[in-house]
Amino acid sequence: MNTFPSLPSLGLMCLILSLTSCGPSKQELNEKRMADSLRKAQIQAEIIADRELAQHQKHQQSMQTGATNIKLSLTELRNDISRDLLRKEKQLAEAKKFKLGRSKKQKERTIQSLNQEISYLRSTDRQLNYLISSYRPNFEGNGILDPYALIDFVQNVARNGGNSELNSLIDPYGNTDKSGLYICLLDLLPEKSKQRFIIQYRNISIESTNYQNGGTATIRIKVGASSSYSEEWLLANRGGSWYLLEVKPV
Repeated sequence: MNTFPSLPSLGLMCLILSLTSCGPSKQELNEKRMADSLRKAQIQAEIIADRELAQHQKHQQSMQTGATNIKLSLTELRNDISRDLLRKEKQLAEAKKFKLGRSKKQKERTIQSLNQEISYLRSTDRQLNYLISSYRPNFEGNGILDPYALIDFVQNVARNGGNSELNSLIDPYGNTDKSGLYICLLDLLPEKSKQRFIIQYRNISIESTNYQNGGTATIRIKVGASSSYSEEWLLANRGGSWYLLEVKPV
């Protein structure tokens, strides 16, 4: 009996052996899947990195533009100071003139008061001029990482006598309005205004917090010596740090 396979059977076996030997092994398939996964992860990481770079560049550009806007706002304040200073100096010149029917003591009190106001205005003008010339955007942020920390910061300043650089709360994009600048430029205010600030903000209680799209939040707080009235503060997140935009009574 012929024990060798027939020619058709032998051809079929060769074909099967050929197909089996040419196919990828299990190890090769696993390696290919791993390589594909790594490539997908690399592509995803590159997309995220590109997105973060674009956001960072946009943030820096906004801060550069904001620095210009901040200097313009401070210049407007300085112009207001200059006008007040000129008006007070004219009043002082008039007060120094002798006038009939005017007591010497009254004249001296008027002159002393005007001199004090002029001294304050000149000092404020110098400080504003320095702030305008030295202001640079702080790309590292102010270290205030959430809205509650900003409120605590302001409250601690009030409790410690109002001596602190609150200008770190100025929005680096340049959107802090005059109501916010009143808080941020505390160091430039006269002593009476500082005392009002201390009384108003040394005991703050938070009523509510509302986060909005675009990285802003509105905090409603109770302020005053006995927490007798409310204010709403509009804050903004810029690159992870929080800043003050607006303060309004409720």
